[in-house]
Amino acid sequence: MDNPLSAELLKTRKRWMPYVLFLIMVVGLVVQIFLAGYVSWKEDDVEFRLDALHTFALPWSISAILDSGQFWGAVFVGVLASSVVATEQSWGTVRQALIRGQTRSQYLAVKLLGIILLAVVILLAAFFVGVLLSIMATAIADQPITLDAPDGPSVPE
Repeated sequence: MDNPLSAELLKTRKRWMPYVLFLIMVVGLVVQIFLAGYVSWKEDDVEFRLDALHTFALPWSISAILDSGQFWGAVFVGVLASSVVATEQSWGTVRQALIRGQTRSQYLAVKLLGIILLAVVILLAAFFVGVLLSIMATAIADQPITLDAPDGPSVPE
């Protein structure tokens, strides 16, 4: 491959680590939306019923999804970056890249850009999965599916 970025993305896509981290993020979203939100809201004697509704119902759940995405995204990027760099060193592919004429700064820039692109794609995919889960939970709870929050700012009719 003549393009080092496409080679880097191919190497990263063939690894199992990004897929496991994405699965962990989706499981975290399922726990947050269904267990912490919907199940808590469904209970009649829950003291924080409105807070539970805001955890899974669509207009409010977007901020909860983004908040959890910050945490899981930081963990995801840290684990992925350290894993990619450590395995490249242990496999000896760093030497091969430098022998081919790639400078260290080019090698690190391509590695960083590849990790950033993969992280952006996986974080956006996790966000859309979270929104779909929120739509499902809102529909199950027979709540209106809208982007206008009640008693909040909305687009004029």
